[in-house]
This record gives sequence, structure tokens and C-alpha cells, in this order.
Amino acid sequence: ARRIHTGVPLERRSRVPIPCRLTAERSVSMKTDRLEYLASLDLPSMIVRYCYPSHTIHWQWLTNVFARLGEPSTKSVTISFDAENRWKAGDPAAILRTLQTYRTIRTASRRLPIGLTLRSEGLTSSQAFELNHAISQLRDASALITAGTDPLACLPIEVRLDEAQRMVVAVDVISSITVELEKVRRSELVGHLAYVLAFMAARYDFDVQARELARIIHEKRLVTRSRHLAASVALVAIPDHPVAASIASLNRLYEEHDHAYVAYLHGLLGSDLPVADKATAVRTFYEEALASLGPERTTGQAAVHYSLANSLRVAGDFVSAVHHYNSARKKDPTYLSRDYFLAELGAALFFRQRYRMSARMYARAHEISPGTRVAICAGDASLYSGHFDEARDYFSAAQKSVDEFEHAEASLKLWLAAWATDFFQHNLQDRFGPLGKVPTWGVLLNDCLDAERYDHAFAASLMICFLLEDDVDIWTTAISITAKLEQVQLIIAAFSCAIWRTGYEAYSRFRDTLRSGLIART
Repeated sequence: ARRIHTGVPLERRSRVPIPCRLTAERSVSMKTDRLEYLASLDLPSMIVRYCYPSHTIHWQWLTNVFARLGEPSTKSVTISFDAENRWKAGDPAAILRTLQTYRTIRTASRRLPIGLTLRSEGLTSSQAFELNHAISQLRDASALITAGTDPLACLPIEVRLDEAQRMVVAVDVISSITVELEKVRRSELVGHLAYVLAFMAARYDFDVQARELARIIHEKRLVTRSRHLAASVALVAIPDHPVAASIASLNRLYEEHDHAYVAYLHGLLGSDLPVADKATAVRTFYEEALASLGPERTTGQAAVHYSLANSLRVAGDFVSAVHHYNSARKKDPTYLSRDYFLAELGAALFFRQRYRMSARMYARAHEISPGTRVAICAGDASLYSGHFDEARDYFSAAQKSVDEFEHAEASLKLWLAAWATDFFQHNLQDRFGPLGKVPTWGVLLNDCLDAERYDHAFAASLMICFLLEDDVDIWTTAISITAKLEQVQLIIAAFSCAIWRTGYEAYSRFRDTLRSGLIART
């Protein structure tokens, strides 16, 4: 080999500190975008460092690199390796096992069981007994939890203790969760383990196994000290909402208004549960919160009533929502000076078809904090309660909005309020029927279409549109009628509102109807 002269005397070169050579041997610089590209591949990536002078190889899985680095904030990063990352004789078999586990996670049947085992090296006999006891309890509770270790036949999860005597639950080297065991009683171990397993199973879309673990938690009344884990597992169980409610209750998620509290309620309200089941689960959660406060803590109780009212309103139980809004204001009268509370109560009253009371709540909210949306809502409630002049005032105020959709909605409703004023000068309102009932306007719509009174037909269709909000069929009917009125501003406003409420679905159906009509005439 050709010698390279460095210009440094031999005696000085021999004094180069060993750690410097080790640092170069165990580190490599890489571009951040290159690492991100490798992370985006379907197959797992690894970083390999070969040092020519020492003929040593160090390597790491890319997931472990990111776990050490965190979120890179620079264009390049230095990846360091330690002694444990040096290539060993057993690494080929370990890498094959890891790849098989990745394959199980990504492509295998989600019906595979969880293989739960204990790594007993370094454990005292007492530690091994306690952990094995917790593991055996879970295995005995379900056929979906076995002692398997083959990644082609199960999702292998290993339990061990680290140097700090913390419990580590790991899926190979792919992921792990560490649990502090200080002051944890033996009877609590199975609970901590069950929650971690349910969380990990859900993370990898082993939903059947995750729900099975949630069932075990519910039946054995297991708890965890981690509110995050408790909320996550409760969310897993939402399809079986009594189990979810039980897990939330066991871990007293209702006691603190933190991320776990919000995450559980948000997941519950956003779930596909039937409205009645959703309302039952929400009510159960908050009733337990109320019971935990005591009668003397009226401000805290008011806050719970208010939160429950909002949840019930979102779930569609408007009768119960109004009841709890009223309980909140009675226990804490300051709620009546809060614009958001008045607007939310107004919304619940509106959908309960208590339009006059809804209008009063919106009016007070608008007095405290004038805004376009509140003005439109106040106008809606006034319109359906038959107070058309009030409705016109609110819609006129909202029409000043610079927002395109708000301006269009306010303009359309201003026309509608003016139409109603004129219409009921010639028709007795008390004989007409309830203004907030869809059938009332459905009869008028059909009669006016038959009589070719398209102005009245358009108004009737709008009254239905704003009651049903996002019904594609009635919006398609409404914009179809506007084409016969030949009033450009009305047409623009109607199309804008239809797009705002239904996306382009109603407009698309209108175009299809128009095209069919043209073809028929041709």
C-alpha cells in the first residue's frame, strides 16, 4: 500500500488520544432529508458504519436512531454508536427475527395472538415470580395471549427489567414502553402490564386483541397510574361503550380536566356509536364526576354541568343538554354573563325548537360580544319564532361581513325574512302551522310548485334548507328553483350557501338534472 506523508513527526502522531479514534469509528454524519427518505420506505432501514482502519462494523435500526435524536432541527445530524451497536455473531439471526416481526405487524393477519414472555436473565427469584405471575394471569384470561415466541405465528412481546429496575415491555427492538415500578404492589403489576399491552396492540392495529385486553381490564377491574394509558385503552373499547365507561371510571378520568380527560370525551363524541349510546356513555362519565365533587363545591359542579351540556348537545340530546345548561347557570350565575355560554344554550334551545327562548339567548350573547355568526343565529331563531323584523335587523348586521359565505348566507336570509313579512301580511300565521316544522313548509313548497309560484316555492325550500342544514336533496331543489326566478343576486347567494353547506354535491346534482333536461328537450 502507498504511504501517505502527513507532515506530523512519528513521535507526535503516536500521541493522538485513543478516544478521538473511537469517536470517529463510532459516528457518522448524514443529511436529515436522507434519513427522512429512508424512514418513508415500506421496509425497515438501518444505518451501518464501517471503519476501515479498525475493520469494525457498527449498526442501528433507523427507528432507534430517531428515538435517540428526536426531531432533527438541522440539515445534517451526527449519528453515534456505542459498544452495544458493534456487529456480533448473533446479529444476522436477530435481524431476521426483527424483519419477521415487522412483517407480522404490517402484513400478517390481525387475528394472530400476542406471544407474551419474560426475559429472566438478571432477575432475582422474587422478581421473576412476580412478573411471571402477572403474565400467567393474562395468558389464563384469554386465548389471544399465549407463550409463543415465533414472529410468524404471533406478535412477540417480551417483558424484562432494565438496569433501573423498571419494567420494559418490548416488541423486539421495534418499540418499547417503560413502566416505573417504584411503590407498585404485586397485585398492581398485572394491571400495568394489561394497559401497556392493550396500548401496543392498538398502535399496531391489532384491534381484536386490544379490545380483548380492554375486556379483561374491565372484568378484573384493573387500573393504571398513567392517565394517558387509561384514556387510550378506554378509547380502544368505545365500540363496546359500557367497557369504555368502566375503564374511564376505574381510573377516575373525570377528576382532572387534562389531556386524558379531553381525549376520552373527544373520542367518545366523535365515535360511530348510536346517538343514544353516546349520550348514555357521556352522561355516565359526568355523573361520576359530579358525585366525586360533593355538594359544597358548587362552582366545580357548575363546570361539570356545563361540560356535560356541551357534550350532550354535540351528541344530539338537546333536552338533556338544556337541563344541564340550566343547572350550570343556577349553581354559578356568572355563566349568564358569558357570551359563549349564552350562544351554546341558544343553539340547544334552537334544535329543541324553542325558538323564542333561543332568540333571547342569542340576543344577549350578541349584546355582550357582537359577531357575524351570533347575529345570523339570532336572526334564525327570530325568523322561526315569527319575529321577522328582529330577524331582518340581525341579518342586516351580518350582511356587512367581509367573509364571502357569511355575506351570502346573511343576504339570502335577509331576503327570506322580507319575504316572510310580506307573505304573512296576506296569510294568517296562526293558521299556517309551526314555522319550525319541515312538513309545514313541505306542503307550501309542493303547492307553490304546482301553481308555478316560484318565489314562494323558493322561500319554502329555504326554510327547510336552514332547518335541515346539510340535506343535499333540498338544497338541490332550492338552487333549481332559483334558476326560474332570474334574480342574479339570489342565484349567486343560493349557490354559495349550497356549496358552503353540502360542498359541491348539491351543485353537481343540479348540473346533472339540468343536463338531463337539456337532453330530453333536444
